[in-house]
Order: sequence, then structure tokens, then C-alpha cells
Amino acid sequence: MRATKNEVKRNKVAEIILLLSLHLMITAITRHWLFGAIRLTKNGNINRITTEKNG
Repeated sequence: MRATKNEVKRNKVAEIILLLSLHLMITAITRHWLFGAIRLTKNGNINRITTEKNG
């Protein structure tokens, strides 16, 4: 069974959208984590905050 040109195009678009959203998600998480780590180091409160989170 051969896919028509429109189907191939649609699949490509879907693939690109999926990759883009995944990339954006990873970037957002990484940026959030990085800035969070930087902010914590600036305050020098890493140990206190982690112990509070873990109870």
C-alpha cells in the first residue's frame, strides 16, 4: 500500500509538530531547572530547601 503525497505531507507535518513540542518542553524544563539551581546557589539555601521538600 503506497501513501499518497498528501498523506506523506501530513505525516511529515505531524512529525515536525511533535518534535517541536517535545523540544520546547525539554527546553522549558531545562531552563526552569537551571534557573532554579542558579537561584538556589545565589541564596546559598540548597541544603535547607531540599531537606524541607523531603520532610
